[in-house]
Amino acid sequence: MKAIIFNGALERRASSTSSLISNYLVERLEKFGVDARLFNLVDSGIPLFDISLVNTPKGVEVMNHVFREVDVHFWLVPLYLAASQGNEKLPGLAGA
Repeated sequence: MKAIIFNGALERRASSTSSLISNYLVERLEKFGVDARLFNLVDSGIPLFDISLVNTPKGVEVMNHVFREVDVHFWLVPLYLAASQGNEKLPGLAGA
């Protein structure tokens, strides 16, 4: 089984709550024989929101591929005013 842990926090600190939880999930899943991969939004190259873009950003293409090849998703998504960020709404997967 393949799993993706999506860390939607926009911080890079290894000691952040989202990083600690994400790394814990990877370790635990791997102990159960799951091929677990961590996807950090902050390092992905996905733009926050830019209506001037003509072509699909490379980060969106990578995310699209990675998210489709796994069997299960675990999402750590920080909430801002009771809603997830626009770049966490699976760009490139609409209509899939």
